[in-house]
Amino acid sequence: MKRIILITIMLFMFALPGINSAKAKGSDYMSYTQLDFTNAGNKLLVDYTENELKKYDEKINTKRFSGWNTYSFRKHQKVKYTSGIVFMYKNEGDTSSTYNFEYKEEIISKRSFNVTGSLDLSVKGDIKKLKAGLDTKLKIDYSDTSTKTTRSSWSTKTEVDPGTTLIISIKGEGYIDQGVAAKYFMWVRLKKGAYEIFNVSTEYYCMEKVRND
Repeated sequence: MKRIILITIMLFMFALPGINSAKAKGSDYMSYTQLDFTNAGNKLLVDYTENELKKYDEKINTKRFSGWNTYSFRKHQKVKYTSGIVFMYKNEGDTSSTYNFEYKEEIISKRSFNVTGSLDLSVKGDIKKLKAGLDTKLKIDYSDTSTKTTRSSWSTKTEVDPGTTLIISIKGEGYIDQGVAAKYFMWVRLKKGAYEIFNVSTEYYCMEKVRND
């Protein structure tokens, strides 16, 4: 098995109007083949019911002249994921076959945000930013060096035995933070929702050979 380890920082955020998770839009990591918390008691924000999130509502209801009230109810919870299968080759013959696989260089975004309700995004090319100062409140850095990265090109040669399938996928580990936020101006609440930040710490290519069903 050949792996290339890649350290990245991916942030995925979405907020929910009235602390309601029913209308999350375009969350990239929600399309992952698999994403599991190492602590079985945790779950993604979209899996919370409105009633479950209501108990955090009072944490951000204190009115202020201007700015954000935020409250984090899950901090740095570890996850393991498979973002998708890059290549699959199934040998249904009677003899082994040798396959040469080459993966070309690919530029990927290291950060992505998703919002719902009254929270907004500013999108410029491949770079997304949070509007209304929530990024500043959450101390999110938008430096150019942390917005993109490049996966190195690599190639491998492997034999696929009869009755087996070669699978090359992208796996990784990361951490998720969850919380709620409300923005006020002149003691009037203008925005409100819940957020989820997905930080990917390690990402790598994984080659596996499995028996055909």
